[in-house]
Amino acid sequence: FQDNSGAYGSSINYHGYKLHLEGNTFQNNITTSSRATIYVDFNRVEYDGYINILDNVFLNNETRAGGSGQDRAVNLTITNVNLFSNVLIARNLFLQDNNNHPSFPCIIISGSSSNDTKIEYTNNTEMGFGNLSQYALFLSVENIPVSIKNSIFTGRIHTTNAANKTIMNSWFTNSNDPNNNIYIHGMISGIFLYNRHNLLAGNPHFTMTSLDPADPSNYYPVWNSSIKSGLINAAYLDTNSNGIPFWDDLDDGKFDGTNQDIGAVQNTRKQYVIQHDLNPDSEYIWLSFPYLDRLYGSGGGIFSHSRLSYVLGIQNENNLLSLNPRYIEYIEWKYEDSIGKVYYDDTTNYWIGDLNHLIDSRHGYKIKLNSNVTYPRPLVTNGFYCGTTNNPQNQITISAREPGEDYREVWLGYYGLNLQDPFFVFDSIIDNLIQIKTQQWSMNRDIDLSIWALPANAVSLNFGEMVSIKYIGDEDATLYFPQMFSLEDMSRYHHPTPSHFTYIEQSDYIPIYVHLPDDLTEEGIGEIGLFINDVCYGAEVIMGEVAQINAYIMDLDFDDTDIEFQIMEYGSRSGEKRFENFEVFDSVVNEFRSTTLDLNNGEMFYVVSLKNVNDMVDDLPKFTSLDGNFPNPFNPSTTIAYSLAESGNVKLQIFNIRGQLVKTLVNEIQNAGRYTVDWHGDNDRQRRVGSGVYFYRLETSAGRQVKRMVLLK
Repeated sequence: FQDNSGAYGSSINYHGYKLHLEGNTFQNNITTSSRATIYVDFNRVEYDGYINILDNVFLNNETRAGGSGQDRAVNLTITNVNLFSNVLIARNLFLQDNNNHPSFPCIIISGSSSNDTKIEYTNNTEMGFGNLSQYALFLSVENIPVSIKNSIFTGRIHTTNAANKTIMNSWFTNSNDPNNNIYIHGMISGIFLYNRHNLLAGNPHFTMTSLDPADPSNYYPVWNSSIKSGLINAAYLDTNSNGIPFWDDLDDGKFDGTNQDIGAVQNTRKQYVIQHDLNPDSEYIWLSFPYLDRLYGSGGGIFSHSRLSYVLGIQNENNLLSLNPRYIEYIEWKYEDSIGKVYYDDTTNYWIGDLNHLIDSRHGYKIKLNSNVTYPRPLVTNGFYCGTTNNPQNQITISAREPGEDYREVWLGYYGLNLQDPFFVFDSIIDNLIQIKTQQWSMNRDIDLSIWALPANAVSLNFGEMVSIKYIGDEDATLYFPQMFSLEDMSRYHHPTPSHFTYIEQSDYIPIYVHLPDDLTEEGIGEIGLFINDVCYGAEVIMGEVAQINAYIMDLDFDDTDIEFQIMEYGSRSGEKRFENFEVFDSVVNEFRSTTLDLNNGEMFYVVSLKNVNDMVDDLPKFTSLDGNFPNPFNPSTTIAYSLAESGNVKLQIFNIRGQLVKTLVNEIQNAGRYTVDWHGDNDRQRRVGSGVYFYRLETSAGRQVKRMVLLK
């Protein structure tokens, strides 16, 4: 619609109750009466009336009639909005040369109703109605809910009253104070008379690169190393007002699942989103941030949108650093020289610590929640994937332990392939690790032994988790986690949670690996709990021969203690089985001994057995273990040795460097004992495989163990 002229709507004059205009351009049209480029009159009452003005461009239209600026508009007039009628104005560009509109508003909407009527003005960009006497939006409506959100204004907003009016997540370009842009029935200072939320002001930073003034790309929000438009991902969290925020509603978000931008034109840089469920049943969460914005600030090293205060506070309106209500007690991290903590101080009623700490995707973080307040939503963060152009740092550096140190503890952010076996992930440094620990499970070994203690269930690393490692190497090491092939695949390992035994968690724990009696090893049969002086300090769902109990006994003194384990079988009416007598593994002599469990000796982990001592056979292995292969490297074949402490299902498999199955060597029930099996460098189809690194994995009821070998050609 271009170069039209008329007295009653220069382009469209509509009297009715159903109008849908989408994807049109209205340019250089002249209205000579008190109407507008588009004039709409709801001339009848209908139960399903609607006016939809969507994805249009309005450029340099004019109104040349006399009269005041309150009874005629430049681009759009909608009048007589009445019962059961809905008005939706969304994703339009209203663009104007300042010389073409003396004092008339961009849009006028009027009407009165009390039933099932609403007006929504969403994701529009208005540029050019910037004089103080000009209004972008003039509302003369009574008893009709009006929602204004995610929109850009150079002109002001006028409403004859504030009742049922909301304005949210909108941007005003003509003032540093957005509240000066709301004019309510003759009052400038009406900020307490309407529902306002997250109003912003200043330069929106558009690209403005096209010579065509009607080209929407001119209003594309800038995002580069030195400028990031405040419009980006700043829209209201529930744009379609259905009560479901964007992270759970595809219709609310952008194409990449992130929150929308303010305005009609969206920035199209692809990002990714991750949700962290701050479980109200747990006061602690170990997490990481695999997606961060390291583009903005890359020129000067500022990275302001990866700062802790932005990611936890401003981004996606997380508000996790709110003081009222206060959701967390502290957040802490430990990675090489980057060791810190931000915590709430009762004296100052504020946060102590480095709020400007630059969050790093390679780092792990622990958050302690405020047990008196429930965080009502997930923590939602977004950005660019670790190791990609706009978040490039993915090399993990681990320094050698200092003289006198037993180990170097580092908290890592796991950004790698989801659901990965920890032996695969840490293969390059596994010989120099004595602990790999997540919030749910841990695997440990004595510094002088190669056998790992680990739970029976097949544990995996989850994308976005924190994992703590203890490194004993005398040289610096580097590590890369295996990159995700598909960032849309977010299947996760879910650790079973005990429901019968209750205990109080802490920020860390000491793992106790309990070898269970043979009749109590069935997966999911029940729960086992650690009791000290009749108080439970940790429990676990039974998932096989070995149960790992996370003992929350940090900084506790147990000089005079009565320690026992209790097992509750689901569905049993006989109550808990109590085990006051048990054996403790002695790593010095490499066997179980009937002795007390000393929890004050500073051990990193403990291994105990509830099995009947008389049932143990001395000449059988005490542990199920993958003993290694010889020769290594090899060509053309190698012999793999393993030991079984228990009879049961055994699976021995070969995998390539990508984690793909190459060959299954053993898949059968075997008795306790020591075994060897040869691999001749072939796959399941008896075809020779190429040279390179391969992994062999032993899987039994005691868990999984993985080692590496090299095939030469």
